[in-house]
Amino acid sequence: MNGGERRERAVAAPAATAFDVANQMLSWIGEQVVFARVGDVVVVTFGVMAGIGTLLAFTWMSVLWVGQGLSARHLLGIGLEGGVLTLVGSWLAAVLLDYRLLVTRPLEALRRPAFVSWGGILGALLALAVGAVWANFDVLLLLDGFARGAPLGHAIGRIGCLTYGCCFGRETHGRLAITYTHPQSKAVRVGLLHGVRLHPAPLYEAVLHLVLFSVLNAAALLGAPRGLPAALCLVGYGLGRFAIEFSRDNSGRMLLRCLAVNQVISLGMAAAGVLALLPILAFAPAAPPIVWASVREAALPLSVAVTAAATLIGAGFALQRKRVGSW
Repeated sequence: MNGGERRERAVAAPAATAFDVANQMLSWIGEQVVFARVGDVVVVTFGVMAGIGTLLAFTWMSVLWVGQGLSARHLLGIGLEGGVLTLVGSWLAAVLLDYRLLVTRPLEALRRPAFVSWGGILGALLALAVGAVWANFDVLLLLDGFARGAPLGHAIGRIGCLTYGCCFGRETHGRLAITYTHPQSKAVRVGLLHGVRLHPAPLYEAVLHLVLFSVLNAAALLGAPRGLPAALCLVGYGLGRFAIEFSRDNSGRMLLRCLAVNQVISLGMAAAGVLALLPILAFAPAAPPIVWASVREAALPLSVAVTAAATLIGAGFALQRKRVGSW
């Protein structure tokens, strides 16, 4: 063996070890389906992570909104409304996505607990639109605050997806992979993928959201006009999600021969963001600065609104009766 080959092996060995450790950590996370059991109630880890994500994301959104002039009373209303519509939108999107079951067995489709992330996003956006009218508040500021906070919550929620085994990836022979063995993991009980090396697709999306969170908040701090963070979020999330879907198992969810339903929706979101960019850059005024005194004065109602929204989201996704459900 010559000197060059020895150096290549010395470099490759730590890399292989790092991937082995990462894969072991991912597989351990995939075993954490159940967080706790209280009598007949099963608390799934995914719901706990969704609640934590909502708590952090909505805290940052609330600081931005209140600091830019939204009243504490309206914040509380938007928090409650947003929590409910996020759950309803997520469930409704899952029902419509499984349209074959809806057509053939409608009662079963409507009674089945199931959730889809983009439906929750649309539900939250509807809550913001209603809230803007009710509070007589600039809808672009609400959308920008949502865009600057939601990616953080979504990133944490996607780690929850890893624990639940939902949104699982395709089989992979690459170095980075997750393996599910827990009998209640969705990848095992629904996907029948016990012990199969899969793309950790939720991890890819968590990374995407952390990048979006950083970029959008940096853009706002650098003086982005109203609406620009929201438009950039649509473009970044749409294109990123479109790419990530190639690593996911979309069996039964193909809309076109080569594109999944989620990919078509993602392209639509990206296109909407691109179309919004030109008028925003040309005509949108600058965003007002954060008035931190207003945030401090509203600390109590802000805490109530954040806690209410996080509890609604967390409990809605976490609490199941007797066993892990079908979604």
